[in-house]
Amino acid sequence: MEISNIKTILYNTTVNNNQELINNITVGDKVSLINETSAVDEVILSVNSVPHSNVTTTTEPVTYTVTTETPMNNIQNIKEMLYKINHPAEGFVSGGSTESGEIGDAWDILQHIHRASDSTVNANVGVSRGQLLQLTHRDDWEEGNSSLFGNINLAFDKLDVNGDNSLSFSELKNFTGYELGSTKTNFQNKVDTYAAQIQQEYLACGSMNSKLNFAIDKAVDYMEAMGMTDHLAALRRLQNEGKIGVKDCNDGADFNDYLTGGATWTLGAYSFYPYVNENDPSTSADDGVLMLYATDDNAGLFLDQTYYAQSNIQWYELVSTVIHELTHATAYLYSGYPSENKVIPLTNPYDGQRYGYPGFTSDTLDRLRDSGCITDVEYNSYKTKLANSTLSYDEYFDLVEKTEVMWGEFLAYQTNEDYLDSVAHGDYRGSAEANGITSHINSYYTDEPVPTGDWWKTYGKIGYNA
Repeated sequence: MEISNIKTILYNTTVNNNQELINNITVGDKVSLINETSAVDEVILSVNSVPHSNVTTTTEPVTYTVTTETPMNNIQNIKEMLYKINHPAEGFVSGGSTESGEIGDAWDILQHIHRASDSTVNANVGVSRGQLLQLTHRDDWEEGNSSLFGNINLAFDKLDVNGDNSLSFSELKNFTGYELGSTKTNFQNKVDTYAAQIQQEYLACGSMNSKLNFAIDKAVDYMEAMGMTDHLAALRRLQNEGKIGVKDCNDGADFNDYLTGGATWTLGAYSFYPYVNENDPSTSADDGVLMLYATDDNAGLFLDQTYYAQSNIQWYELVSTVIHELTHATAYLYSGYPSENKVIPLTNPYDGQRYGYPGFTSDTLDRLRDSGCITDVEYNSYKTKLANSTLSYDEYFDLVEKTEVMWGEFLAYQTNEDYLDSVAHGDYRGSAEANGITSHINSYYTDEPVPTGDWWKTYGKIGYNA
């Protein structure tokens, strides 16, 4: 129900019982809208109060929970009144509540996060970018709630007025109201307005290099908040080596063929070549074992200059492609380049000859284990055999394939899909991500190492959740 004409609300410094608290919340001519035998759920008090034994403190100094059982509609009434004290132009979803999944305003948003995801989030401290991003990866909930947190994050930079990389209760309440009902029209209009402003800033960059820098800044914000240290390390390495930019990624193909459906189009590319250990001539440049980043002038990360020059391409599309290609660019972290120029001598069972194959960094196994790509048992076995040089030929290539999975197409597509989910523009939801990504890879790639298990939820998520 919508409450109007609130005249006064009284906060006693000592609350003797639940009934006194209820009776002191009045509307109009001090007629309580709540049945006198009911209690309340949670309230935010604008002044300090001394709680009675029936009132338990949940967040010092201003959030209290009354423990008496309360019908849900009365909980909603009391929250609505408290909210409208300071926000008379706003309200709640009729009959909505955090518990039922409906979210009506800033209060409900923060309470939902507090209960469902992170108990450190509340109306006093707000929610950080990282905490918000974790919520965008709950695919099933987001799908059932119109990508609520993805939409909020899409407009994050416009909502974060003070630039502290978090959204306070005040910043959220200036953005939300009771508009999240069945149509959520007003809410979505606000999101679209903010997103359009960001798009105009992106288009105003002019040159493709400027647009790329804009997208990189957005990607860095996301990766830092998500703890994606491997991707950030790959980006910094490419920047330091001057190997990130824009170019024709389609070998002069006619863009009109793509527009008319007559051709596929490469949006971005990470070019890398076999690394040859100059100290060991038995390592061949074409052994196909592990592709490592080299110093070739054509190597690096590039975004297509034709596709992203189109004015209808959204800024988040470019950001997602940057993140996709940076997943490929983490390949060097699973190899002997650049910190360890070691090779592993193995006897090839097919010709009986002994060759030196590219080695791995000291933390390769740690990365594979921490990302869920190998089990603890496999980790211990590989570690022991690498240390005492008893790794077999087949075991070596099994390990190589697992490292390729970590920077291959499956994880690259999943990583950019995670990002698109975070701005409410993902193509797939939940397990449909696995099916959609797999179908795409089977159509356009060959001999791509296939991860096992629920890879779309777990693989490659070092430092952040699916």
